[in-house]
Amino acid sequence: MVLVWGARRALLSVTYGVATGRGHSWTRPRRHCWRKRVRALPNKRLKVAGVTALREPDCSCPGGHELSSITLRRRVSRPQLKRDPLGRCRSSGGVLKYLRQDREGAWQWEPYRDYLAQIRDRLPPQVAAFATHITRYSLDSPESLHDAWLESLEILEPAEGKRHEQRAIRITVRLLGAFHDRIHELTYVAVRRYRIDAPAGQRGHGDLIVHEVRIEEDDLIVHELLFANGGTVEIGCADLFYTERLLGTGTSGLTSA
Repeated sequence: MVLVWGARRALLSVTYGVATGRGHSWTRPRRHCWRKRVRALPNKRLKVAGVTALREPDCSCPGGHELSSITLRRRVSRPQLKRDPLGRCRSSGGVLKYLRQDREGAWQWEPYRDYLAQIRDRLPPQVAAFATHITRYSLDSPESLHDAWLESLEILEPAEGKRHEQRAIRITVRLLGAFHDRIHELTYVAVRRYRIDAPAGQRGHGDLIVHEVRIEEDDLIVHELLFANGGTVEIGCADLFYTERLLGTGTSGLTSA
């Protein structure tokens, strides 16, 4: 019985191969498994208040670096403090003298505020107005320098005299505001010293975390800017002028308004 059944099975297999043109096969024809195709869903986007944001976190940082796209810069989720306008921003360090962080990473505003009150009369009027204006340090004001991006830093040497031997140093720093609606421009006149420290291997300076205005010997005005990647820009000058230019309008704001 076994031999007969095996012979019949082989005959049926040969017959199937000849009839279908698929060649001879001594095994049972393979069953076809039909699988349901799953259609890939499109990349969905979420539009909130006119801003397009990607749902997938992998799409928010092209290239895998720490810089995010313009439309994805978070503002609502930042910590907000009722008393200290600098909030609880973290950075990798710096040499600021009056703005310090506690063990939890919160910036201590009171020492710097008290210091500005002491030196206010020694500062030029426009510098005092800029340094003591609370919105220049706020977390949620468009007029704040916090979270701004460095656009350019220009060093010039204006010269006078017959041989252009009377030279001076002037530095202009331009920052793109956190809301991308204005350019903050800082002009340092009669610069006596400057220092630019940016860690190697970083892509850009990152967000501007805090900035500090202080006065040193011989009434030297020092302005220090601390960026998110730990880089610092420190400029000592005789005078400082601040202006802001709204993008798309071509108008400039008042100095240290």
